[in-house]
Amino acid sequence: MSNKTVSNMLNGEGASQLDKLVAVAKYIQIPLWQLLCPSAEISQSTNDAMHELLEAFVHLSEMGQAQVRRTIKAELALAKTDAQTGKDPA
Repeated sequence: MSNKTVSNMLNGEGASQLDKLVAVAKYIQIPLWQLLCPSAEISQSTNDAMHELLEAFVHLSEMGQAQVRRTIKAELALAKTDAQTGKDPA
């Protein structure tokens, strides 16, 4: 995997393939879900819940995965805006 590919993945650019994500997670010795949901607290879910989430994501179409990523980015942006303005996220 090239440095540009890794950089694009870290910056949320380009279409990351699951096998590349698995390779990165293995290389840096973290669970795959931490790459997909880096701000998730381990205590917020069980391993079974994470496994189920990842299995569902993997089986989505390319379009479905893109929609999930867009939704997560939008939710994170909204949470960041709420935090900056002191709004209570509901």
